[in-house]
Amino acid sequence: MSANAIFNSLLHFSSDLCHHQAACCFSLGFDCFRHRNLLSPPSTCQRQRPLSAEANLSPFLISRLYFSASIHTTPCTYAHGLRAERHACKDQSLLVYVLTVLTTSLENTPGLSEALCRHPLVKKVTFTGSTRVGKLVAKICADGLKKVTLELGGNCPFLVFDDAILDQALDQLMLLKWRHAGQACVTANHVYVQAGVYEEFAERFAERTSKLVVGHMAKEGTTMGPVTTDRSLDKAAAQVEDAKKHGGRVILGGSRVKDTTGYFFEPTIIVDAKPEMMITKEETLAPVLALYKFETEEEAVTAANNSSVSSCSAHVSEISTDAAQMGLASYFFTKNVDRTWRLLENLEAGMIGMNTRNSSAAESPFGGIKESGYGKESGKDVAVAEYLITKTGTFTVEGQF
Repeated sequence: MSANAIFNSLLHFSSDLCHHQAACCFSLGFDCFRHRNLLSPPSTCQRQRPLSAEANLSPFLISRLYFSASIHTTPCTYAHGLRAERHACKDQSLLVYVLTVLTTSLENTPGLSEALCRHPLVKKVTFTGSTRVGKLVAKICADGLKKVTLELGGNCPFLVFDDAILDQALDQLMLLKWRHAGQACVTANHVYVQAGVYEEFAERFAERTSKLVVGHMAKEGTTMGPVTTDRSLDKAAAQVEDAKKHGGRVILGGSRVKDTTGYFFEPTIIVDAKPEMMITKEETLAPVLALYKFETEEEAVTAANNSSVSSCSAHVSEISTDAAQMGLASYFFTKNVDRTWRLLENLEAGMIGMNTRNSSAAESPFGGIKESGYGKESGKDVAVAEYLITKTGTFTVEGQF
């Protein structure tokens, strides 16, 4: 059987399975309403049912709830995690073919992904990755008017005000930035610190970070692991060198870990960061962090809301609008209640961490705004609705008064 025939058979099977689920597992019942002020009063009912086969284009290991038959496609670099996820589903007695993993090479990923997006049996597409690729996915899916959920770039800001409890902010930033070597979409890349505590914060953060032990996570005593590819190492090194050229000072780290064959990069802290630096404009996804100084709340908010294209190192007026503006998550630390409510309203992000690194939870919606995507993952009712369609039926019963 040809690869194309296998591909189509898989999609037909997933679609049929989803219809079976709708009948057996996911029928959510009817909400019925009566219109009593009409001469021939109709009754209406609403029913929700899952979409047909869903394609999840995920270059990373993303744990999801499966509300429809789901087909994952991923480059072979990240395939082991998804295979483990599928095995976990099998262990929990889920139907084996509810989740299908299609692994491919980096070269073949675009073609396979486009075929899934365009296939008529695929009614829903989810994508986790860069904004650039997310826009391509949205354009392709627009041809078939398919439902799409996009969880895209983050480049998240982290604001520390003069009245913050510095130990609290430091504790949260250490976990938020270094626990995954800076490779999560919700990682803080830009740390904006008010001038009154800037020097103290930078010194104390560097002191804490210097105690991290980089190495294989299976080795006892290791506190930070590697990045995923050699390209991540190259990007981190390029951002550090670019920061130096623009007047940034590296007060810790700054290069690959020596005498190792793994993809290890030193935890790196850059101070005196400026708007024109590469690290200001690009999502890092590596253990490199930049510290920016600000004077006023308005200055910090403006910079945070343009976190993909500018910072407020010296003058917020230097903001550019050429690059994508992200809005996944923002974090701030202050003990001023009035400021807390202002920041909650004024920061342009889908998730806000207030005196905490936690910007989301399983029971709350996860997702960004602006060019960080649309649609939600997780969250009571909200995430389920992303995978359902609502059908309305209207009928009149003869002789009904």
